[in-house]
Amino acid sequence: MKDVLAVIAYAQGGTFGNGHGVRMGHLAEALRDLGISVSMHNLADESGPDEIPVPKEKSVLIYDAPSPDIKMLRGAKRGGMKVAHVVGVGREVTPELLWLSDLVIYQTGWDAAKENRWAHSFSSLVLAEEPWTEILSGPDYLILDKVYADGPATKDVDVAMYFGGGITGDFSEATAKILIGRGLSVGAGPIPSTAMAEMMRRARYFVGTVGVSMYEALSVGAVPVLIARTEDHQISARKMGLRAPLASDVTPQDLVGRIGTDPPAPKVEIDGLGTWRVAKAVEEVLCR
Repeated sequence: MKDVLAVIAYAQGGTFGNGHGVRMGHLAEALRDLGISVSMHNLADESGPDEIPVPKEKSVLIYDAPSPDIKMLRGAKRGGMKVAHVVGVGREVTPELLWLSDLVIYQTGWDAAKENRWAHSFSSLVLAEEPWTEILSGPDYLILDKVYADGPATKDVDVAMYFGGGITGDFSEATAKILIGRGLSVGAGPIPSTAMAEMMRRARYFVGTVGVSMYEALSVGAVPVLIARTEDHQISARKMGLRAPLASDVTPQDLVGRIGTDPPAPKVEIDGLGTWRVAKAVEEVLCR
């Protein structure tokens, strides 16, 4: 597509938001493959913009941060931009956010939109004569590294390990030492990456935090053994039938001790093509 631009605004700091930044990187790659120009803005940077400048060309603002910046979304909408909002927790989706958005993309392994029917119904009946917000919800729209579309590889690694922001390096190192001390092979990554994705495809277990990595593990048959950084993350794990006690309540020994003893992971169809589906939906929004 010529003369169109996707402006991606996300929040990724030293101790939070790694999943937001990584998945927006995957989406940016897919959009560029469709011929859409992409501009990325990390709202967590000190130099990050308070408002996104409205481009001259036809454009869409794709917003992915822990909580919505309504002022920014209003400014984009007033300037004639399309708005796509990426959410991980349904409680973020309010009638006003729906009214401002052309596209809402839930990042959950279940149909979170159904659980937020009140907001969707209110938006349709009260704020608009007819609903125009497109809703993408469920495992078919999870934004993952395209490597996961290849499915699992030969399972020749015992554990893939990754802890998101907010978990100390001491906790990670202690966990790795215990795993290795038990004779388990461990593949670990500092941040989600293609190298980590390849390791996840080979792993029998995934030990780490709830987030994008939980869905990555489920997509390739690595059994998740999880801790949660927040109560919202606990809810996400519970919805997927997984245990995830708060990290503050768990020691590395407790975590490793759950390998092979947690209930079986649920069977969820995550085909790894969600990033492509979302990119196509954004393209369609730009064509309206």
